[in-house]
Amino acid sequence: MTFSIRELGPNDLATAQQLFEMWRQEDNVTKPPPSSETLLRLLSRPDFHAVAALREDEAIGGLTAYELEMYTEAATELFVYEVGVATAHRRQGVGRALIEFARNLCRSRSLSALYIPAMADDARAVAFYQATGLKREDVAWFIQEFEDNL
Repeated sequence: MTFSIRELGPNDLATAQQLFEMWRQEDNVTKPPPSSETLLRLLSRPDFHAVAALREDEAIGGLTAYELEMYTEAATELFVYEVGVATAHRRQGVGRALIEFARNLCRSRSLSALYIPAMADDARAVAFYQATGLKREDVAWFIQEFEDNL
């Protein structure tokens, strides 16, 4: 299967909307999608990266990531918030190509580390990330959601 990987910018609003809608459907998300204004604001930020895997004009996968400037040292790290590939296009190299894009982004921007969280009980995701050569760290996340702010 032929596909391309490219980073999205403010001129790619329709592609970003298509990518995020694909994720919403794949993950059975019931919350409304982000507004065009929110997406344009994010796509305009130099520290936010939305990357799409495209087959012709169809978004078949992608990732989002944030650059985080560290205060403990003169370094910036990449935190990948989401990686996803449409079910019909999995196991065809799309996910690996997205991870490699993130690695190359780190190299080109002199970022010191790449972090990708995965739920510990998501065996498929954990196995995928380990197969790409990423090192697993056992970290516990603690979350408090503020429903009134959503």
